[in-house]
Amino acid sequence: MYGGTRLFTYIPGIQRPQRDGSAMGQRDIVGFPNGSMLLRRAQPTDSGTYQVAVTINSEWTMKAKTEVQVAEKNKELPSTHLPTNAGILAATIIGSLAAGALLISCIAYLLVTRNWKGQSHRYRVPRRPSPVSSHCLLKP
Repeated sequence: MYGGTRLFTYIPGIQRPQRDGSAMGQRDIVGFPNGSMLLRRAQPTDSGTYQVAVTINSEWTMKAKTEVQVAEKNKELPSTHLPTNAGILAATIIGSLAAGALLISCIAYLLVTRNWKGQSHRYRVPRRPSPVSSHCLLKP
């Protein structure tokens, strides 16, 4: 039965929610003081619209509802990507790392060679004066 109506009552003093007045012993359902409910090991028959009404006093009741769909265990959900095995995953990771290392190496090489070429134009090495020959010296 999908989308059936079930009435659960939870009173904070009672540990387990009740269904139509009887305790839900066969199911693993836990109620919390804030009005939320935890349904463990949900089954396709639990699919449907869940509504909650919290009565604060006779004049104030808060209500909310949500749609829950529980898929069957053996039912395949649509996949957005192709399945990969460990070998393909490892090759993809190693290939990406190698490509990244190559790119970083190329950038570093270009920066180093560019700076090396740039320095040769910016800074001129002072010329050494030519050695003075002995015949140019004046004697007093």
